[in-house]
Amino acid sequence: YTTADPGLLVSIPLNPLGPGTAHPLTGDDGTTTGSQFGVDTIVWSDATHAFYTSDHSGGFSGGGDVGTINLSTFTTTCFKALSGACMFYPGAHGMAYDPFTGDLFIFGGSHITQLDTSGNVISDLTVPGAQFDQGTVDGNGHLLVADNNGHILFDDYSAGKTLTGSFH
Repeated sequence: YTTADPGLLVSIPLNPLGPGTAHPLTGDDGTTTGSQFGVDTIVWSDATHAFYTSDHSGGFSGGGDVGTINLSTFTTTCFKALSGACMFYPGAHGMAYDPFTGDLFIFGGSHITQLDTSGNVISDLTVPGAQFDQGTVDGNGHLLVADNNGHILFDDYSAGKTLTGSFH
């Protein structure tokens, strides 16, 4: 799958390589219905479970929704607050799925947040002055996040399986 920002989710067969099929998203954060913001980042935990961020800031400052995408119906469902509204996460911009912990890491603005796959916050770090954008995990308890101020932050959370805040 791939997408332009903003744009449609497109599935592209790889073997054999063929033309893509566009899939309009609907639901809480679809590009055709629901939120006006649409989907920014999509990650997969396996072949059938996809998660997304929807950054409401319009830039890299983060802050918005996180949820799931049904890959059969292409419907987004945000993680909900007790009120029934979409939960607001200050770091919702970039995201990575971590097979080491089975958790999601989101990054945006000055926040890096670790969530379980139901949207519960496990740990959250605020780095004053940071402008986090995109990041990745290595599957062994290490996180790398790019900061738009020219830095890459590294966190080794392998021992306790939660963010340490001891960046290198």
